Amino acid sequence: MPENNIFSEHISGGVVAHSRPVLGKLLGKLQKGDTLTVIKLDRLGRDAIDVLSLIRELKDKGIGVRILQLGADTSGSAGSLIIGILASVASWEREIIKERTKAGIKSFRNENGGNWGRRKKLSPSARDDVLKSHQEGQSIRAIAQRYRVSRDTIYRTLASD
Repeated sequence: MPENNIFSEHISGGVVAHSRPVLGKLLGKLQKGDTLTVIKLDRLGRDAIDVLSLIRELKDKGIGVRILQLGADTSGSAGSLIIGILASVASWEREIIKERTKAGIKSFRNENGGNWGRRKKLSPSARDDVLKSHQEGQSIRAIAQRYRVSRDTIYRTLASD
């Protein structure tokens, strides 16, 4: 009876296949005649070239790849064609997502004066007061209590100015 192993990795599929530790461990266990089954094609990777080279490498070793969502299997020529096309589409889709994300960030920065990320806990005048108070010898703890922020916030404020 064949042994079923389930591997779960939490690293981004955008990382090259051979740089993903769990996938690397899995690939090391596969032998000729085995079939690597994934739920979706993007679980193998988001880059079409990386996915295709991984599938080719496995196929050369006599290892099949099955994608459950697609019902595709590399054991036949039609399955290899479908997987190749879909890997290209997945790569194209990722590029579009990157472009949209960059456009969204640019739009946000234009609308908000270049401010990106979490708002500062202290206003510019409070930051000036923190610097002045610290130079006058007040303790970090007292300053943090006065502004109701953590000491780390005060330390970051002092380090950034």
